[in-house]
Amino acid sequence: MNSAPVSSRVLEAAIAWKLTLDAGSGTPEQHSAFSRWHAASEEHARAWQQLGALDQRVGAAAGPARQALLQSRAGLRRRIGKAGSSLAGMLLLGGLLAWLAGPSLAPSYWLADQRTATGELRTLRLADGTLLSLNS
Repeated sequence: MNSAPVSSRVLEAAIAWKLTLDAGSGTPEQHSAFSRWHAASEEHARAWQQLGALDQRVGAAAGPARQALLQSRAGLRRRIGKAGSSLAGMLLLGGLLAWLAGPSLAPSYWLADQRTATGELRTLRLADGTLLSLNS
């Protein structure tokens, strides 16, 4: 059979037939219409043959590439799982340390403009003249 390139119109028709027939939903009428299309011209048969050869080359190349992709996805999932476990452990440890340290690690403690120590009483006069009493 001639291996000359086929016209884009015939190649598009061959691709459409390939998609229809590979989907598995082709009716008997569609199969008989394809058979008529295929037999109608030597160019149709050549387009179908070239499309099949391309499909085989892509399928052969996809085997190792697909396997590598699946392995990289599995490795990525494992790394994400390990990172998530590590992060959860660090958060748990940080929370435990903050609880043990008490209020001195609370954000409100560090954001306060004035503080008193445990058992300390302090009286402050604000800029507007208000008298403020602080207790521990």
